Amino acid sequence: MDTLNLILDLSKIEADRLDISEMECDACEIVTESFNLFISEAEKKELNFELLKPQQSIPVLIDERIFTHICINLINNAIKFTQKGSVMVEVKHIDSEKGSSLVLRVIDTGIGIAKQDQELIFDEFRQVSEGFGRNFEGTGLGLTVTKKFVEKLKGDIHLESEPGVWTTFTVIIPNNLYKTKEVEI
Repeated sequence: MDTLNLILDLSKIEADRLDISEMECDACEIVTESFNLFISEAEKKELNFELLKPQQSIPVLIDERIFTHICINLINNAIKFTQKGSVMVEVKHIDSEKGSSLVLRVIDTGIGIAKQDQELIFDEFRQVSEGFGRNFEGTGLGLTVTKKFVEKLKGDIHLESEPGVWTTFTVIIPNNLYKTKEVEI
């Protein structure tokens, strides 16, 4: 079912039929709910599973369904590709000269991704470990859809990794709620 949903999402994106429905949400709540879905899986693998978030809410104007999908896909991958160690999920709000942004960061001590493979993993149906001898299950669509979702929200996704040591995915999405509220004042 997950594979079918990923293919349908990708088809909608490719056909430019993905409707963005922005509404005011609490980013901390969305990330917390996504995080909570993976607690038992992290416990089964005996991973240190940590959520870092501010005490106050982070109001955002965003498509809640799409942002939830981004969170779930990144956390799922981190858990899947981490056999020992930790997965940390962080959400925060930053202000810069470019404006206000929502930042989601997922850091794991999993298998890592070599520099030459870092662009490949965002391609459709591609994984670093491919073919009959691959070590991890999956369609190779999760990161493709995630990147396209981030781009639909006018954001960016960045990857840093050292093979066998760690991987960090950072998503930065403009927080248009702050612009809207500034205009209204």
